[in-house]
Amino acid sequence: AGPVAAAAAAAAEAVAGTLGIPRGHQALNVTEPMLMAARKVLSHSCGCAQLDSAIARGYLLVNTGLYAPALALFDVLLERFPELVAASMAKGSACAMTGDFTQAVECFTAVLKFDPCVVDGWKRRGQVQAA
Repeated sequence: AGPVAAAAAAAAEAVAGTLGIPRGHQALNVTEPMLMAARKVLSHSCGCAQLDSAIARGYLLVNTGLYAPALALFDVLLERFPELVAASMAKGSACAMTGDFTQAVECFTAVLKFDPCVVDGWKRRGQVQAA
């Protein structure tokens, strides 16, 4: 991933800036160790520290109810890396939480097209379809 991953992470930060979210994790009032911990427990991590940190940051945004910035971050990352399972899973969850069930199903379906062995993708898609 290298330079492309760095560019995607930088683009995600730029989107956060346009939404008024300070660089890094400052808007969440979390410490660097907390962000690192979130990255370590990231399901379906890609193994690139920069991308995994950006995805973990998006998860923290979702988990604190900041859906619009999280969705914007995931959109930037997925535009450059459509195969990022963790980002698609998180975007699907954020979409479901905001009531956009159609988009949520599309996100989970994208995960399954990339990797049909992601059991959580099947589960979440089924849950959203039943909602």
